[in-house]
Amino acid sequence: MTSEDVIHKKLHDILLKKISHNKDPTVAANCVKILQKVVENILTNPDVPKYRSLPSDNARIRRDIREVDGGLDFLLALGFRKKVVSFKESFTLDNDRMDTTKLKIAQTLLNEFVQRAETRRETADRMMMREKIEAQLYEKRVRQDIEEDWNNRRRKSMLARQSQERKKEEDKLREEQERSEMEGLVPMKDTGDLRGKPYRNVYRLGTSHDDDCDDDNNDEDDNDFDNDDPAAYDEPRHT
Repeated sequence: MTSEDVIHKKLHDILLKKISHNKDPTVAANCVKILQKVVENILTNPDVPKYRSLPSDNARIRRDIREVDGGLDFLLALGFRKKVVSFKESFTLDNDRMDTTKLKIAQTLLNEFVQRAETRRETADRMMMREKIEAQLYEKRVRQDIEEDWNNRRRKSMLARQSQERKKEEDKLREEQERSEMEGLVPMKDTGDLRGKPYRNVYRLGTSHDDDCDDDNNDEDDNDFDNDDPAAYDEPRHT
């Protein structure tokens, strides 16, 4: 195994086994991004000392490197060492420790890590978006099912009400028809006993009760003229 392989394995293990194992993926991503920026600045400006000195009290250095598991280990593997100058602590990469090959290997690993992290983030975003869309579609289907069920219930209720109203109307028409048929019947009068007893309220064709009464009166008048007493017609005598 060459020295480059040893460096590659050491930096790769720090990235894979420590930095990327942080519980919050955002913490790991921020750590890798600032390490990537540090390495890029040094490789771009190898003769500028300020890019090789990281103040310990810098808020971002403290939050995104020192407080992240594996962040400070990565700096030390690159050759950074803690120094105190004028009571100010910093992590510095001295000229005698700066190894361009090591920095380029670190840059490659950090770029690959960022690319994979970006791919994972995009995949996670797509999955989240898909889950969101599926949840929206499910919610829409549920609302449609509820609305359809409500419409079916309302339609059944309306049909039942119409059926009841139609039945009531049919019953009412049937009662009116039966009542009309009953009112159209003529009740029979009392005709007495047909087995020999005189009939009552039975009239001959072409006669009426009034005609019978007139005949009775005429019979009485005829009886007056049938009187056999001749004296009944004599003129009264004067005495």
